Amino acid sequence: MNIRTMRLLKKAHIERYGEPVPTEVQTGTVKGHGILITGHDFLVLEKLLQQVDGTDVNVYTHSEMLPAHGYPGLKKYKNLVGNLGKAWYDQKELFPKYSMAILGTTNCFLPPKADITDRMFSTGPVRLPGVQNIEGYDYRAVIEKAHSLPELPDEPGDHVLMTGFSASVVLSLAPTIKKLVEEGKIRHFFLVGGCDTPLKKSTYYREFVQKLPSDTVILTLACGKYQFNDLDLGTIEGVPRLIDLGQCNDAIVAVDIAQALADLFGVGVNDLPLTLSVSWMEQKAVAILWSLLALGIKGIYLGPILPGWVNEDILKLLVDTYDIKLVTTPDEDIKKMLA
Repeated sequence: MNIRTMRLLKKAHIERYGEPVPTEVQTGTVKGHGILITGHDFLVLEKLLQQVDGTDVNVYTHSEMLPAHGYPGLKKYKNLVGNLGKAWYDQKELFPKYSMAILGTTNCFLPPKADITDRMFSTGPVRLPGVQNIEGYDYRAVIEKAHSLPELPDEPGDHVLMTGFSASVVLSLAPTIKKLVEEGKIRHFFLVGGCDTPLKKSTYYREFVQKLPSDTVILTLACGKYQFNDLDLGTIEGVPRLIDLGQCNDAIVAVDIAQALADLFGVGVNDLPLTLSVSWMEQKAVAILWSLLALGIKGIYLGPILPGWVNEDILKLLVDTYDIKLVTTPDEDIKKMLA
Protein backbone atom coordinates (compact mmCIF):
# COMPACT_ATOMS: atom_id res chain seq x y z
CA MET A 1 0.00 0.00 0.00
CA ASN A 2 2.82 2.42 0.81
CA ILE A 3 4.59 1.68 -2.49
CA ARG A 4 1.32 2.38 -4.33
CA THR A 5 0.83 5.59 -2.33
CA MET A 6 4.33 6.87 -3.13
CA ARG A 7 3.82 6.13 -6.83
CA LEU A 8 0.48 7.97 -6.86
CA LEU A 9 1.99 10.99 -5.12
CA LYS A 10 4.93 11.12 -7.54
CA LYS A 11 2.56 10.75 -10.49
CA ALA A 12 0.42 13.61 -9.17
CA HIS A 13 3.46 15.87 -8.69
CA ILE A 14 4.75 15.22 -12.21
CA GLU A 15 1.36 15.55 -13.91
CA ARG A 16 0.71 18.87 -12.16
CA TYR A 17 4.19 20.42 -12.07
CA GLY A 18 6.18 18.57 -14.74
CA GLU A 19 9.23 16.35 -14.47
CA PRO A 20 11.85 17.82 -12.07
CA VAL A 21 15.01 19.18 -13.66
CA PRO A 22 18.40 19.82 -12.02
CA THR A 23 18.20 23.26 -10.44
CA GLU A 24 20.53 25.44 -8.41
CA VAL A 25 18.86 26.94 -5.34
CA GLN A 26 20.13 30.09 -3.69
CA THR A 27 20.45 30.37 0.08
CA GLY A 28 20.27 33.62 2.03
CA THR A 29 17.75 36.41 1.48
CA VAL A 30 16.87 38.94 -1.22
CA LYS A 31 15.52 42.43 -0.58
CA GLY A 32 11.78 42.49 0.08
CA HIS A 33 9.13 41.00 2.33
CA GLY A 34 9.21 37.24 2.91
CA ILE A 35 7.25 34.09 3.68
CA LEU A 36 9.02 30.91 4.76
CA ILE A 37 7.14 27.67 3.97
CA THR A 38 7.98 24.37 5.63
CA GLY A 39 6.61 20.81 5.52
CA HIS A 40 5.95 18.74 2.39
CA ASP A 41 2.80 20.02 0.63
CA PHE A 42 3.55 21.35 -2.87
CA LEU A 43 -0.11 22.20 -3.54
CA VAL A 44 -0.06 24.67 -0.65
CA LEU A 45 3.14 26.18 -2.05
CA GLU A 46 1.59 26.50 -5.50
CA LYS A 47 -1.51 28.28 -4.14
CA LEU A 48 0.69 30.63 -2.09
CA LEU A 49 2.89 31.44 -5.10
CA GLN A 50 -0.17 32.23 -7.19
CA GLN A 51 -1.39 34.66 -4.52
CA VAL A 52 1.94 36.51 -4.14
CA ASP A 53 2.65 36.61 -7.88
CA GLY A 54 3.43 40.18 -8.98
CA THR A 55 3.90 41.45 -5.42
CA ASP A 56 7.06 42.26 -3.46
CA VAL A 57 6.54 39.24 -1.17
CA ASN A 58 9.12 36.53 -1.77
CA VAL A 59 8.72 32.88 -0.80
CA TYR A 60 11.52 30.76 0.68
CA THR A 61 11.44 27.00 1.17
CA HIS A 62 12.61 25.17 4.28
CA SER A 63 13.64 21.54 4.84
CA GLU A 64 11.56 19.05 2.79
CA MET A 65 10.14 21.84 0.61
CA LEU A 66 13.55 22.33 -1.06
CA PRO A 67 12.82 19.86 -3.94
CA ALA A 68 9.96 22.12 -5.10
CA HIS A 69 12.56 24.27 -6.85
CA GLY A 70 13.18 21.49 -9.37
CA TYR A 71 9.60 21.29 -10.69
CA PRO A 72 8.96 23.48 -13.78
CA GLY A 73 5.41 24.25 -12.65
CA LEU A 74 6.70 25.73 -9.38
CA LYS A 75 10.07 27.19 -10.32
CA LYS A 76 8.38 29.36 -12.98
CA TYR A 77 7.16 31.71 -10.24
CA LYS A 78 9.65 34.58 -9.83
CA ASN A 79 8.65 35.02 -6.18
CA LEU A 80 10.11 31.59 -5.30
CA VAL A 81 13.57 32.90 -4.54
CA GLY A 82 15.51 30.40 -2.43
CA ASN A 83 15.88 28.11 0.56
CA LEU A 84 16.59 28.99 4.17
CA GLY A 85 17.79 26.67 6.91
CA LYS A 86 18.31 22.96 6.86
CA ALA A 87 16.42 20.07 8.46
CA TRP A 88 13.20 20.28 10.47
CA TYR A 89 14.84 20.71 13.89
CA ASP A 90 16.52 24.06 13.18
CA GLN A 91 13.16 25.89 13.30
CA LYS A 92 13.48 27.28 16.83
CA GLU A 93 16.73 29.03 15.91
CA LEU A 94 15.91 29.79 12.25
CA PHE A 95 12.39 31.21 12.48
CA PRO A 96 13.12 34.00 15.00
CA LYS A 97 16.17 35.03 12.95
CA TYR A 98 14.22 36.35 9.95
CA SER A 99 11.43 38.96 9.97
CA MET A 100 9.00 37.01 7.82
CA ALA A 101 5.70 35.15 8.01
CA ILE A 102 5.96 31.37 8.40
CA LEU A 103 3.59 28.75 6.98
CA GLY A 104 3.67 25.11 8.12
CA THR A 105 2.02 22.62 5.76
CA THR A 106 2.54 19.14 7.22
CA ASN A 107 4.26 17.36 10.08
CA CYS A 108 7.74 18.43 11.27
CA PHE A 109 6.28 21.79 12.39
CA LEU A 110 7.53 22.59 15.89
CA PRO A 111 5.90 24.57 18.71
CA PRO A 112 7.27 28.10 18.31
CA LYS A 113 9.01 30.44 20.66
CA ALA A 114 6.35 32.68 22.19
CA ASP A 115 7.66 35.89 20.64
CA ILE A 116 6.95 34.76 17.03
CA THR A 117 3.59 32.99 17.46
CA ASP A 118 1.77 35.93 15.89
CA ARG A 119 3.61 35.52 12.56
CA MET A 120 3.30 31.75 12.32
CA PHE A 121 0.46 30.00 10.48
CA SER A 122 -0.47 26.39 9.84
CA THR A 123 -2.73 24.95 7.14
CA GLY A 124 -4.56 21.70 6.53
CA PRO A 125 -4.28 19.10 9.31
CA VAL A 126 -1.39 20.81 11.14
CA ARG A 127 -2.11 22.37 14.54
CA LEU A 128 0.16 24.14 17.03
CA PRO A 129 -0.84 25.89 20.27
CA GLY A 130 -1.42 29.61 19.72
CA VAL A 131 -0.77 29.39 15.96
CA GLN A 132 -3.55 30.41 13.55
CA ASN A 133 -4.72 27.55 11.33
CA ILE A 134 -5.97 28.34 7.84
CA GLU A 135 -8.65 26.15 6.30
CA GLY A 136 -8.57 25.91 2.52
CA TYR A 137 -6.09 27.79 0.37
CA ASP A 138 -6.73 31.47 1.06
CA TYR A 139 -3.44 32.82 2.40
CA ARG A 140 -4.25 36.54 2.55
CA ALA A 141 -3.60 36.56 6.30
CA VAL A 142 -0.08 35.17 5.75
CA ILE A 143 0.65 37.70 2.99
CA GLU A 144 -0.70 40.60 5.04
CA LYS A 145 1.50 39.56 7.97
CA ALA A 146 4.54 39.40 5.66
CA HIS A 147 3.78 42.92 4.41
CA SER A 148 3.53 44.23 7.97
CA LEU A 149 7.04 43.03 8.86
CA PRO A 150 10.31 44.82 8.01
CA GLU A 151 11.81 44.05 4.62
CA LEU A 152 14.60 41.50 4.49
CA PRO A 153 18.04 42.64 3.33
CA ASP A 154 19.83 41.44 0.22
CA GLU A 155 22.16 38.90 1.88
CA PRO A 156 23.20 35.93 -0.29
CA GLY A 157 24.05 32.71 1.52
CA ASP A 158 27.42 31.01 1.67
CA HIS A 159 26.50 28.20 -0.70
CA VAL A 160 24.15 27.11 -3.49
CA LEU A 161 22.17 23.86 -3.22
CA MET A 162 21.30 21.52 -6.09
CA THR A 163 18.04 19.59 -6.41
CA GLY A 164 15.67 18.30 -9.09
CA PHE A 165 17.08 14.96 -10.23
CA SER A 166 14.13 12.90 -11.44
CA ALA A 167 14.31 9.27 -12.51
CA SER A 168 14.20 10.32 -16.17
CA VAL A 169 17.09 12.76 -15.69
CA VAL A 170 19.26 10.15 -13.98
CA LEU A 171 18.34 7.42 -16.45
CA SER A 172 19.13 9.72 -19.39
CA LEU A 173 22.70 9.26 -18.15
CA ALA A 174 22.35 5.44 -18.20
CA PRO A 175 24.59 4.81 -21.26
CA THR A 176 27.29 7.06 -19.74
CA ILE A 177 26.89 5.39 -16.33
CA LYS A 178 27.20 1.92 -17.85
CA LYS A 179 30.34 2.95 -19.75
CA LEU A 180 31.92 4.51 -16.65
CA VAL A 181 31.13 1.45 -14.53
CA GLU A 182 32.57 -0.92 -17.13
CA GLU A 183 35.70 1.26 -17.37
CA GLY A 184 36.08 1.23 -13.58
CA LYS A 185 35.54 4.98 -13.28
CA ILE A 186 32.41 4.54 -11.16
CA ARG A 187 33.04 1.90 -8.52
CA HIS A 188 29.96 2.11 -6.33
CA PHE A 189 26.62 3.86 -5.76
CA PHE A 190 25.30 4.86 -2.35
CA LEU A 191 21.82 5.91 -1.30
CA VAL A 192 22.35 8.09 1.77
CA GLY A 193 19.42 9.82 3.40
CA GLY A 194 16.46 9.65 5.72
CA CYS A 195 15.59 11.66 8.82
CA ASP A 196 18.08 14.14 10.17
CA THR A 197 18.33 14.70 13.93
CA PRO A 198 19.97 17.30 16.16
CA LEU A 199 21.97 14.67 18.02
CA LYS A 200 25.74 14.65 17.74
CA LYS A 201 25.78 11.14 16.27
CA SER A 202 23.99 12.43 13.16
CA THR A 203 27.20 14.06 11.94
CA TYR A 204 28.12 10.49 10.98
CA TYR A 205 26.60 11.03 7.53
CA ARG A 206 28.56 14.18 6.73
CA GLU A 207 31.80 12.44 7.64
CA PHE A 208 30.67 9.34 5.75
CA VAL A 209 30.00 11.26 2.51
CA GLN A 210 33.20 13.30 2.85
CA LYS A 211 35.24 10.11 3.13
CA LEU A 212 33.69 8.30 0.16
CA PRO A 213 36.20 7.79 -2.67
CA SER A 214 35.97 10.09 -5.69
CA ASP A 215 34.89 7.18 -7.93
CA THR A 216 31.57 6.78 -6.08
CA VAL A 217 28.14 8.38 -6.68
CA ILE A 218 25.75 9.41 -3.88
CA LEU A 219 21.98 9.44 -4.31
CA THR A 220 20.15 11.26 -1.54
CA LEU A 221 16.66 12.20 -0.40
CA ALA A 222 14.66 13.46 2.60
CA CYS A 223 15.99 15.96 5.15
CA GLY A 224 18.99 13.78 6.05
CA LYS A 225 20.72 15.28 3.01
CA TYR A 226 21.17 18.54 4.89
CA GLN A 227 24.07 16.92 6.71
CA PHE A 228 26.11 17.13 3.50
CA ASN A 229 24.23 18.71 0.55
CA ASP A 230 26.32 21.88 0.82
CA LEU A 231 29.44 19.93 -0.19
CA ASP A 232 30.84 20.30 -3.70
CA LEU A 233 31.60 16.70 -4.69
CA GLY A 234 32.14 17.40 -8.37
CA THR A 235 31.32 15.06 -11.26
CA ILE A 236 32.61 11.91 -12.92
CA GLU A 237 32.80 12.72 -16.62
CA GLY A 238 29.50 14.58 -16.55
CA VAL A 239 27.73 12.43 -13.96
CA PRO A 240 27.16 14.41 -10.72
CA ARG A 241 28.57 12.70 -7.64
CA LEU A 242 25.73 14.05 -5.46
CA ILE A 243 22.21 13.51 -6.83
CA ASP A 244 19.26 14.86 -4.82
CA LEU A 245 16.15 12.82 -5.70
CA GLY A 246 13.77 14.88 -3.57
CA GLN A 247 11.55 14.35 -0.55
CA CYS A 248 11.35 11.34 1.77
CA ASN A 249 8.50 9.90 -0.31
CA ASP A 250 10.70 10.12 -3.41
CA ALA A 251 12.28 6.89 -2.22
CA ILE A 252 10.10 5.45 -4.98
CA VAL A 253 12.34 7.31 -7.47
CA ALA A 254 15.39 5.62 -5.95
CA VAL A 255 13.65 2.23 -6.29
CA ASP A 256 12.87 2.89 -9.96
CA ILE A 257 16.45 4.00 -10.65
CA ALA A 258 17.86 0.94 -8.90
CA GLN A 259 15.58 -1.39 -10.89
CA ALA A 260 16.48 0.35 -14.17
CA LEU A 261 20.21 0.05 -13.40
CA ALA A 262 19.74 -3.62 -12.52
CA ASP A 263 18.04 -4.17 -15.90
CA LEU A 264 20.81 -2.21 -17.63
CA PHE A 265 23.49 -4.50 -16.20
CA GLY A 266 21.39 -7.66 -16.38
CA VAL A 267 21.53 -8.41 -12.65
CA GLY A 268 19.21 -8.29 -9.63
CA VAL A 269 18.96 -5.14 -7.52
CA ASN A 270 20.84 -6.84 -4.67
CA ASP A 271 23.70 -7.61 -7.08
CA LEU A 272 24.27 -3.99 -8.05
CA PRO A 273 27.27 -2.07 -6.71
CA LEU A 274 24.73 -0.18 -4.59
CA THR A 275 24.54 0.28 -0.81
CA LEU A 276 21.68 1.90 1.10
CA SER A 277 22.64 3.69 4.31
CA VAL A 278 19.66 5.34 5.97
CA SER A 279 18.42 6.87 9.19
CA TRP A 280 14.65 6.44 9.26
CA MET A 281 12.68 6.89 12.45
CA GLU A 282 9.24 8.50 12.19
CA GLN A 283 6.07 6.79 10.93
CA LYS A 284 6.20 7.72 7.24
CA ALA A 285 9.89 6.92 7.06
CA VAL A 286 9.38 3.55 8.73
CA ALA A 287 6.72 2.73 6.13
CA ILE A 288 9.33 3.41 3.44
CA LEU A 289 11.80 1.07 5.15
CA TRP A 290 9.12 -1.65 5.23
CA SER A 291 8.48 -1.00 1.52
CA LEU A 292 12.12 -1.57 0.63
CA LEU A 293 12.13 -4.81 2.62
CA ALA A 294 8.90 -5.89 0.89
CA LEU A 295 10.61 -5.34 -2.46
CA GLY A 296 13.31 -7.79 -1.41
CA ILE A 297 16.13 -5.29 -0.90
CA LYS A 298 18.64 -6.66 1.58
CA GLY A 299 21.79 -5.47 3.32
CA ILE A 300 20.50 -1.99 4.23
CA TYR A 301 22.64 -0.11 6.75
CA LEU A 302 20.64 1.56 9.52
CA GLY A 303 21.74 4.17 12.05
CA PRO A 304 23.64 5.81 13.61
CA ILE A 305 20.72 6.24 16.03
CA LEU A 306 18.34 3.33 16.28
CA PRO A 307 14.67 4.29 15.89
CA GLY A 308 12.59 4.26 19.07
CA TRP A 309 10.39 1.45 17.73
CA VAL A 310 13.29 -1.02 17.64
CA ASN A 311 13.57 -3.45 20.55
CA GLU A 312 15.82 -6.51 20.76
CA ASP A 313 13.28 -8.88 19.17
CA ILE A 314 12.53 -6.54 16.25
CA LEU A 315 16.22 -5.89 15.67
CA LYS A 316 16.99 -9.62 15.65
CA LEU A 317 14.25 -10.19 13.08
CA LEU A 318 15.52 -7.36 10.87
CA VAL A 319 19.09 -8.66 11.03
CA ASP A 320 18.31 -12.36 10.59
CA THR A 321 15.57 -12.08 7.97
CA TYR A 322 16.45 -8.94 6.02
CA ASP A 323 20.22 -8.65 6.60
CA ILE A 324 19.85 -5.19 8.17
CA LYS A 325 23.24 -3.92 9.31
CA LEU A 326 23.91 -1.32 11.98
CA VAL A 327 26.38 1.43 11.15
CA THR A 328 29.56 1.68 13.22
CA THR A 329 32.09 4.31 12.10
CA PRO A 330 32.34 5.88 8.62
CA ASP A 331 35.79 4.39 8.00
CA GLU A 332 34.79 0.86 9.02
CA ASP A 333 31.48 0.97 7.17
CA ILE A 334 32.94 2.32 3.92
CA LYS A 335 35.54 -0.42 3.96
CA LYS A 336 32.83 -3.10 4.39
CA MET A 337 30.51 -1.56 1.80
CA LEU A 338 33.16 -1.26 -0.89
CA ALA A 339 34.35 -4.80 -0.24
